[in-house]
Amino acid sequence: MPETNLTLRQNIGYYGSFLALGLIIASIGPALPYLARQTGSELREISYLFVARSLGFIVGSMIAGRIYDRIRGHPLLVGGVLALAGLSGAIPAVPWLWALVLLFFGLGLCGSAVSVGGSMLLVWANRDRLGSLLGGLHFIWGVGAFLSPIIVVRMIRMTGNIDAAFIVLSVLALPVCYWL
Repeated sequence: MPETNLTLRQNIGYYGSFLALGLIIASIGPALPYLARQTGSELREISYLFVARSLGFIVGSMIAGRIYDRIRGHPLLVGGVLALAGLSGAIPAVPWLWALVLLFFGLGLCGSAVSVGGSMLLVWANRDRLGSLLGGLHFIWGVGAFLSPIIVVRMIRMTGNIDAAFIVLSVLALPVCYWL
């Protein structure tokens, strides 16, 4: 079945949401020393951010599919990307470790909503050629995850702090919301 203009536009949106997901989720690595300093924490304590984000992703994955079955998908996907961008942009403003842990739990919840939703919507729009499209969806997530640490390190070198890095990553996610 040939791809329609609408399906192509939708697919680009799903790919864009996964690029944004990769950019935001992979940003934590090079930022850890700065986040530890920001919260007055040791590096071993700041590692709770990984645990919190993973738990958020697990919880979100358990409920996201059911929500997508009941509510229109595109608004949910846009909401997930907007929430990812907002939470990512808020990271530099959080001075307490406990609050940053909660924020990263939220990042995990929103990340799972984008991951589950983008995958489900891609499947629903392209039932006849899923293999290459799903592979491409996860490839583009990898591109975002690859580029994220590079962007973070470049922004830190340019500004001396992580504020601009998270703002840039958040802003890069916003065009996807408009597209979808």
